Amino acid sequence: MNKDPTALSRILRISVPAVISTLSGNLMMFLDRVFLSRYSLEDFSVAMPGGMLSFTVATLFIGIGWYVPSLVAQYYGADRPKDAARAVWQGIYFSFAAGVILLIASPFAVKLLATEGRPHATIVLAQNYFYLTMGANIVSMVTVCIGGFFNGRGETRIPMAANIAANVLNAVLAYICINGLFGIPLHGVTGAGVATLIASAANLLFHAAFFFNRHYRTMAYTTQAMQFDGAMMKKLLYFGFPSALQNFIDIGGWGIFIMFIEQTGRNAMAAASIAFNIEMIAFMPVMGLASGVGIIAGQEMGAKRPDNVWRVTRKGIAVALGFNAVLAALFIVVPGLFIMPFNNPNDSSFAAVQALALPLIRIVAAWVLFNAVLMTLMSVLRSAGDTFFIMVATSVSAPLFLVLPAYFIILKFRLGLEMTFWLIVAYIILLFFVILVRFLQGKWRFMQVIESEYS
Repeated sequence: MNKDPTALSRILRISVPAVISTLSGNLMMFLDRVFLSRYSLEDFSVAMPGGMLSFTVATLFIGIGWYVPSLVAQYYGADRPKDAARAVWQGIYFSFAAGVILLIASPFAVKLLATEGRPHATIVLAQNYFYLTMGANIVSMVTVCIGGFFNGRGETRIPMAANIAANVLNAVLAYICINGLFGIPLHGVTGAGVATLIASAANLLFHAAFFFNRHYRTMAYTTQAMQFDGAMMKKLLYFGFPSALQNFIDIGGWGIFIMFIEQTGRNAMAAASIAFNIEMIAFMPVMGLASGVGIIAGQEMGAKRPDNVWRVTRKGIAVALGFNAVLAALFIVVPGLFIMPFNNPNDSSFAAVQALALPLIRIVAAWVLFNAVLMTLMSVLRSAGDTFFIMVATSVSAPLFLVLPAYFIILKFRLGLEMTFWLIVAYIILLFFVILVRFLQGKWRFMQVIESEYS
């Protein structure tokens, strides 16, 4: 390790590949939505609710795997590589069991897309996309655990390379399948789902090829630590389940929020989808940076150096704020620039969609700065083991201050999309202050995720 574990160069060395990885995923998703918008606004509009529901249902299980890099980071910081590998395998075994549960639950969950007043053809499209993306999510659960091994060790370039390769494959397949090229009998959102499923399987193979490489089998015990370990599984569930539940409630709240918007009409849903996809340009890179900061925080907690966590958090926040400040300025000054890729010259209603989307993108600029700090702080607290508080904060705030007000603003009083997006600003600012106060209290300094000696 560097002499100064909190050096900006180390933060960037670990975080930049994570940022590039999430950017590639964001670009893939962005292109996917662009291809769909140019194919059909109907297909474009159903992709978000179908995909969001699939991801929300799967998140309760994927979220367990998302805690694997935090465990690996702490064991790596404590110089216990075999325990780090053991944590990864428990995540893989959990993913196998969770995949079976999701396959059983999917036919029941998909019925939520059959909302009243929705055309039958639209429901079928959304449900097909749900099943395909659910398959991709099940595959990705294992990928998340294996990727967590490399991320927790700070070797973020390996998942970056695998993710870029998979995302390039996804983009190429999406273009072919959405447009039904080369005689492929798939079109629109169904083709997009097939492309996502194939690329997810390829991504798992890419990660596995590195994980079972001779170097890691020898130096990091990736095959020697593959036995089931009840104590380690208990630890993963103890810290991972609150984190998973937090993500489930958070994403579920956003899913309900989007379903409310969908009931106001196709143009409103298309405009909101454009704004949310553009917001991903700010969200995904900062999420990558936050994960990098969280990795270093976990390693420093494992090495019993909590003072370094404060230093690395400060530096990470500064970088995140700088990045999002530039994007926020662009969202305000040239919002039309970001809408241009979604333009469908063959759809006469796009002008109305664009008129709705322009002010929404400017409102997005109001929350991306707060979100940059919020994501960084939450990543650090999660790596330190403070997952229960984050779960409680989200469990209370999402239903009371996002979903419930959204119902009245969107459906009851019909106050419009702009007021709806200002609600998001208020919600993120509220959650930002709650998490900031928790971090400043410093209780995370005394939390113990890994035991002093593993037997």
